[in-house]
Amino acid sequence: MRRRDFLRRAGIGAAGAAALVVLDPFARVAGAVGPGGVGPLRRTVCGMGTWIHLTAVPDGTDGADASVDAALGEVAEVDRLMSAHRADSDLSRIHLAAGGMARVDARTLAVAEAGLAYAEMTGGALDPTVLPLMRFWGFMGQRDVLPRPGDLGPVLERVGYRQALIRDGQVGLRQAGGELDFGGIAKGYGVDRAVAQLRRGGVVNAFVEAGGDLYAAGQPDPTRRWRVGIRDPRRPDRLFATLEVKDEAVATSGGYEKFRVVGGRRVAHLIDPRTGQPAEEVLSATVLAPTAMEADALATATYILGVRAGLDLVRQRPGVEGVWVTADGLRWVSPGLTGRIRWV
Repeated sequence: MRRRDFLRRAGIGAAGAAALVVLDPFARVAGAVGPGGVGPLRRTVCGMGTWIHLTAVPDGTDGADASVDAALGEVAEVDRLMSAHRADSDLSRIHLAAGGMARVDARTLAVAEAGLAYAEMTGGALDPTVLPLMRFWGFMGQRDVLPRPGDLGPVLERVGYRQALIRDGQVGLRQAGGELDFGGIAKGYGVDRAVAQLRRGGVVNAFVEAGGDLYAAGQPDPTRRWRVGIRDPRRPDRLFATLEVKDEAVATSGGYEKFRVVGGRRVAHLIDPRTGQPAEEVLSATVLAPTAMEADALATATYILGVRAGLDLVRQRPGVEGVWVTADGLRWVSPGLTGRIRWV
């Protein structure tokens, strides 16, 4: 299935290219192989509302194929558990029990706990209860008319991370009509689970990328690190910067990636849960972090918070850096990244 067709089924427009690009290290040397003399294993599958790209560099021992299959299986399981589009997901069971509690898988519980922790950390900029607002702006259906401003108030009453509850291995919502959406962290969590599975299988050099969330494990060969390109949000067919990474996650949130045209207005999918309005100061937020879930969460949060508040947040987190492009065309970089980023 083509990427545009895949996203169109979810009711989402896209610029047609992933926000992050792993620049192929194997293209430099004809017939390049991994340390064990085996060429890289590459897989691309659909999942979590995007394309999942995985490349593993085998070390010559048996089992790399099985490890890659197991890693992709982890991503598929995260998708099954936390999809808002599946009637059999944990998320749907929580919604059906809204006003009460639902027992969930340990992985769903871990993401719910992380989602509430990031919501508290970001003052609600990243909020797992945002799904009613996504429906309001037409991202869960085919709304073609701009909603009336007066209709927003009742929707906001159902949004707010303090309405979510976690107790005794169960997740719930305080009121009927509330809904959860783990889109701000679930992809990153799925990437982390895939990388952990690869490592358990003995694959230490690999990358996994899912719709702008990436973890680069090890390195493609002993002479260099993985090189990641960041797309220019104003010209998505081009890169504006590159980074070299090793055992590190990178995530980008950008309004140019997923959007709807509603009533003639282009509406980005990144909605500020505090106001109910699409965030518009930042065009692109890229965050480097120790885990893909943290990079995913903070890329979304800093996109919504804006550059100054985003920089303050990033400075407080160990091992976290960021780069932002604002609507006025300026580029902002956190202090620890100035010596690492290369402008294209």
